[in-house]
Amino acid sequence: MLNTFARPQFAGKARTPEYYVTVSRIVETLRETASLATIAQHLNSVGISSPRGKPWVKQTVANFLRQTSLK
Repeated sequence: MLNTFARPQFAGKARTPEYYVTVSRIVETLRETASLATIAQHLNSVGISSPRGKPWVKQTVANFLRQTSLK
């Protein structure tokens, strides 16, 4: 399995740049037609955990959108 966690740093990104590209593409694709809860469910179903390593919930997706400017 590919290690998607980045090297720890204070207040930095928790994952590698490739992780954020992958998640951003999925979220961008689904955002037009799916709710935040549906996007969270999809990310969990394909085995992608949140940046902090926990399951996705709709608030985590909303935070990801806000922090990555994918609004």
